[in-house]
Amino acid sequence: MTRLDDVAAGDRDNTEQVHARQTEGAYALIEQLRDRRIRLGLRQRDVASRMGRDPSVVSNLERLGSDPRWSSLRRYASALGVVIDYEITPYEEFAIRGQMHAPDDAPDVDPRLAVPAILGVR
Repeated sequence: MTRLDDVAAGDRDNTEQVHARQTEGAYALIEQLRDRRIRLGLRQRDVASRMGRDPSVVSNLERLGSDPRWSSLRRYASALGVVIDYEITPYEEFAIRGQMHAPDDAPDVDPRLAVPAILGVR
């Protein structure tokens, strides 16, 4: 299986952008879950009880910068009456949508044609 770092080999800025976007997405998910808990009028200990976990687990989940396990996030979401819907985006599509930049010396071209250049594919 190809690792993301291998796909973007030679273009560290783009690899870091992908990782940053993934982190932002994870933080957004956690914020949505926390906001739902608050809207429902639930305390962290209420959610923890529904999860069958210690309240510190919910506190740690809600703390941005933590690296929660997917199983914990799913259990947390379930305790709030929601389901986490997964979505993946192929690296090439991510680049085409303009979320990543071409190297500074790249010519101005249609982004669909630039994908091979961005990925280092010839």
